[in-house]
Amino acid sequence: MLAILFALNWVYEKYFWWDDLETHADVLNNLRKVEQEADMLYLAESSNSDSPLDDPDKRSIHEFAASYYPELKFRVVEKGALHARIYAALIENLSKESSIQTVVVTMNLRSFSADWIHSDLESFLSKVELMMAPRPPLVNRFLLTVRHYQRLSEKERWAVIHEKWKNEKIKWPYDFEYDNIYDWDRGMAEKGWYDESGEWDQEQVQLGTQFIKNFGFQIDAKSNPRVKDFDRIVELCEERGYNLVFNLLAENSEGMHRLLGKELLYLLRQNRDFLKNRYEKNGVIVVDNLEAVPEKEFSDKLFPTEHYAHEGRKTIGRNLALRLRTFYSDKFVEQAQE
Repeated sequence: MLAILFALNWVYEKYFWWDDLETHADVLNNLRKVEQEADMLYLAESSNSDSPLDDPDKRSIHEFAASYYPELKFRVVEKGALHARIYAALIENLSKESSIQTVVVTMNLRSFSADWIHSDLESFLSKVELMMAPRPPLVNRFLLTVRHYQRLSEKERWAVIHEKWKNEKIKWPYDFEYDNIYDWDRGMAEKGWYDESGEWDQEQVQLGTQFIKNFGFQIDAKSNPRVKDFDRIVELCEERGYNLVFNLLAENSEGMHRLLGKELLYLLRQNRDFLKNRYEKNGVIVVDNLEAVPEKEFSDKLFPTEHYAHEGRKTIGRNLALRLRTFYSDKFVEQAQE
C-alpha cells in the first residue's frame, strides 16, 4: 500500500501538480520561476503594481526600488489580497538552492483589521495555503478535494466581524465618545459629512466610515493572528539566513485627518509604532512609509486601499531602496531612478 501511494504521489507531482498549482496556488509557481535567479525577493499584494489607467509611469514599487540597484536582480511574487500568512508559506517553500539573499515583505496595516482577517477572500487564500503546505502534493490535493480549509458563510463571516467591532475596546489617552469600531462607525454615519454647499456627501460618508472599519483598532500582540504571521516570517528568515525587510505601506493619513480628526490618526501612528518597536528590536528593517504619500496620490477614492499613482509608488520605492543600502551600499546608484 505504501509503495502504491508513493507511486501515485510521484505520478501526480510529475504530471498534474503544476497545473493544479497554476489553478489554485499560482504564486508558488511564480516563486519557482524566480527563486534561482533573484538576489532580492519582493512579496506583495496589489499595492505593488496597481496604477490608474492614465498613469504616465506604470512602474511598480519594486521596479522603482530595483532601479537603484542595476547590478542586482530584484524579483517579485505578487497577487491581490495576499497577506503575511501567505508570505510566510511562500518563504517556507523557498528551496535550499535558492540564490535569494534578501526578502522584502509588504507590511499592510489594514491587513491587521478584522475586516481583512475575516474577509470573503479568506476561503480562496486558505486553499492557496493548503496547496503550499509541506506535505506530499497528493495529500494536499486530496485535502483540497474534501474542502479541508477555512470556509465561512457570508452570515458567519459578518457575525465574527461585528463581534470584533463591538467587543474589541479602544483605549484612548483622553475622553472620546466611542470606544469601539461598531459604535464609532454608526455614530459617524448618522452625523454624516457635507459638501461646501451644505449637501449630504455620500462619497465622503462611505470613505469616512470605511476608514473607521479598517483602521479604528489597536493591534493586540496576543490575539491578532497577523502578528503571529509576521513573527513566523522573522523566524523563518532567521533560520535560513535571509536579510529581512518589512515595507510598511503608506495609508491615506491626510484623508483620515480631514474626515475624522486626530483620533484615527492617533490609532494609525500607535499601530505603526507598535510594529516598528516589535520587529526592529529583532534586527528587522521596517521601512516606514505610513505618512509618506499625500492624499492626491491615492487612486481609490471610495475605499481605503494601498493603490497609488506613480508618484506614490515612486516615493515608496525610493524609501525602500534607501534602506536596502544597509545590505548593498556598494551597489546603490543614485541616478538610476531617473
